[in-house]
Amino acid sequence: MTTGEIEDIEGIFQGIDLTEGPIELNAATRIIDVKAFIQAQLSIIKNAPESRMSIPAYERLVTLKEILLA
Repeated sequence: MTTGEIEDIEGIFQGIDLTEGPIELNAATRIIDVKAFIQAQLSIIKNAPESRMSIPAYERLVTLKEILLA
């Protein structure tokens, strides 16, 4: 994951009105605190962008973005 991708996804969430939740991300993931969820996922991808753990964290953020912008 590149620095540009991380900055892009982070910037998107800075410009979105965040709902209070809960949000069903998928059948297995229910987000209660949207802001905390975003911070946690961003922390994963910022601290270890080359880690395999960063890929699902990034994908969860992309999915959340699509839900919030729909």
